[in-house]
Amino acid sequence: MKYSIFFLPLLLIIACGNNKSEIILPDFCFVNAKEYGAVGDGVTDDRASIQMAINACKTVVFPKGTYLLASKSDPYGLLLLEDDRCPQKLIFEEGAVLKVAASIPSHDSRLTVMCIRANKQDIESITLENVQIDGNRANTRVVVSGIQAIEKEGYNIKELGIKRANIKNVGWLGIYSGALTNYFSDIYTENCGLHGIDIYNPSNKNQEHFFYLDGHTSVDDDGYSIDFSAVENGEAELSLPEFSWTGTAKNIRSYNSKYGIKTAGYWNLELQDVLIENSGGNGFFINLDAPGKKIEMLDVHIKNARNNGMSLSGKTSLVGKNILIEGCRVGMTVEKTDVEIEALIIDGKNQNDGGIRMGSSNIAIRDFTIKNNAAADDFPVWISGSNVTLERGTFEDNDSPFELIINESAGTVMLKEIVFGIGNGQKNGILNNQVGGKTNVVQCDFTNIKGNSIEDRTGTICVTESTGL
Repeated sequence: MKYSIFFLPLLLIIACGNNKSEIILPDFCFVNAKEYGAVGDGVTDDRASIQMAINACKTVVFPKGTYLLASKSDPYGLLLLEDDRCPQKLIFEEGAVLKVAASIPSHDSRLTVMCIRANKQDIESITLENVQIDGNRANTRVVVSGIQAIEKEGYNIKELGIKRANIKNVGWLGIYSGALTNYFSDIYTENCGLHGIDIYNPSNKNQEHFFYLDGHTSVDDDGYSIDFSAVENGEAELSLPEFSWTGTAKNIRSYNSKYGIKTAGYWNLELQDVLIENSGGNGFFINLDAPGKKIEMLDVHIKNARNNGMSLSGKTSLVGKNILIEGCRVGMTVEKTDVEIEALIIDGKNQNDGGIRMGSSNIAIRDFTIKNNAAADDFPVWISGSNVTLERGTFEDNDSPFELIINESAGTVMLKEIVFGIGNGQKNGILNNQVGGKTNVVQCDFTNIKGNSIEDRTGTICVTESTGL
């Protein structure tokens, strides 16, 4: 698709009382960046020409070409889209790329290729289509982000849309947004120096921000593929109820990121159809408290995380269905998060250090399988929660000495319709060290256990309708 300049003459209004003029741009206005002098040859610095085009019209089109950015429009941005100078739409034709020049002075230590900023007034709406950014990370010492949408306190970017984006080789964030409402689709980030996508609101309190993402592939990003962040206070993150978000992210693929996906702030968040593979740390991480909020997960696959497949540290609520965790160092660690999961598989691939580690929270897991736990871990499942239900599950082909331990601090525990020792035939089933709580074992099957079905050291287990004892 080709575009050329097509716009009505600018309407110039002179305010008689103060001798100031105001340029009013027409509602429909297409401008081709090359019409303003941009060359797109990968050699010429096109920054000034592109900035003029951005300032001139509400829709800017980039024909095929490599647009080198070797200077800056703002102390923090190579290109600045701000206040009344913010266009409504940027469209990149196939083969149009913004590329950061290696010649940018190294003292400019942190810049953004495209800085969208509500600084002195609201920005109603901006849409970016088919954005292509190459941060040229290997050839420049400047730490560059791809796109940043920043709200100054008291002003909003009311709607930010990003439809198709390919952002690679930036030294910092791929996309960062604090916009009030965000609609993203078909995002690709690769080799970002920090997070592929970072979403948080550091400026405007007591506004419910909204985020929607359909389609994100993250490859080799050095931080999180997606960081649903909290506010920051210096170097520390703070999870505060006055900075609240509602969001949906679906069709997510994370490959070889350093940390997978994290939620840290006050989020009501839905995650659907998510694959996190080869994370260098945790696959999925809740690291701060957000009581009263809920994380919903559907069809999530976490594979080969070097730490926990899921690390649920913060106090919030997680409801999940169809979750597969395999080949991770530890399948799931639950500390303060209240958890309700239906259809969970944790497959240690005989290389893990643990299956499930439970802390002090309320936990209900139904229709589960714990399998291929390595011999190095004595207990595939550790129960320490205040209120724990495990129902309709199987323990299969585990090499550990026991299948499950109930720790001293465990409160009320229900184990119902569970089959122990399938496959290898475990030496022992349950070890109970519970003090002060109570465990009910109902309709469980221990017929495959070779050693002690239940080693009850404290006498707090009540067994009914179970076999193989």
